[in-house]
Amino acid sequence: MNVVTKWCFWSPELFRILEFDPASTDPSISTFLDRVHPSDRDAVQQNIDLAIHTGKDFAQDYRLLFGGGTTKYVHSIGHPVTNKFGEIIDIIGAATEITDRVCAGVRLAQRILLSRG
Repeated sequence: MNVVTKWCFWSPELFRILEFDPASTDPSISTFLDRVHPSDRDAVQQNIDLAIHTGKDFAQDYRLLFGGGTTKYVHSIGHPVTNKFGEIIDIIGAATEITDRVCAGVRLAQRILLSRG
């Protein structure tokens, strides 16, 4: 199996975060990457590739871009799974939307800067 291009399972939460309909979307890395902000896409792909080649876990924050320019911020972690021969056969992971946290941090930074004014 080529884990770079084949994902066989997305949780209902990932479908929700990515705003895809589970009934009409075939989960794949390319479908996922289509949602990643173009400026973040190479870094996300590189982390996935690095995990596949090294077997090391990864964690990363990145943006998703939707029609109309809407942006979401996401934190993802991934863990390569190996078979008894040490070959990577899958990657399991989790994604958490952190948009509210990022926006709150920006608002706080703006308040601090304005108070120093």
